[in-house]
Amino acid sequence: MAPLLDYCSDDYILGNEIAKLGYRVLLSDYIVNHIVLNRTFHDSVAHQTRWMKSTRFSRPKGHLGTVLTFAMPFGLLSLVGGLLIHNAAAGLAVFAAAYLNRVILSIATGWAVVRDRRSLTYCWLYPLRDLMGFFFWLASYSGTTVVWRGELYRLSYGGKMERVKPI
Repeated sequence: MAPLLDYCSDDYILGNEIAKLGYRVLLSDYIVNHIVLNRTFHDSVAHQTRWMKSTRFSRPKGHLGTVLTFAMPFGLLSLVGGLLIHNAAAGLAVFAAAYLNRVILSIATGWAVVRDRRSLTYCWLYPLRDLMGFFFWLASYSGTTVVWRGELYRLSYGGKMERVKPI
């Protein structure tokens, strides 16, 4: 495992190296339960931003294309555009479609795939999470450093981390 120590996205690197050796990389059919360990909103935001930055440096082109997976920013842009051209109905229709798309996605993955009943209760929040994901994506372009376990690291393309200094 030593070769993976210097990588923020070690899981991606591991799968990529296995694929380079000619082996197939498969996703498991097992659903893994997990607990979110971030105790504060700030910690959660820092975690999500670090995650997005690690993706940016591990897969730069793919990460750039990630912006196309967010529906709510496009829905909001359409709403504002509709208001600006005095066609609020069209803007509202696209916004509503983006919102509904995210709610359906939340139910499809959260309830139908993972069987988490809470996804039915909280599916209305997923559009907000989608919008937050867009802002985390934007934040991933804000610099080259991340804080990991109380230490500052600089990321380089390919996904390597270099310790800068303790915080």
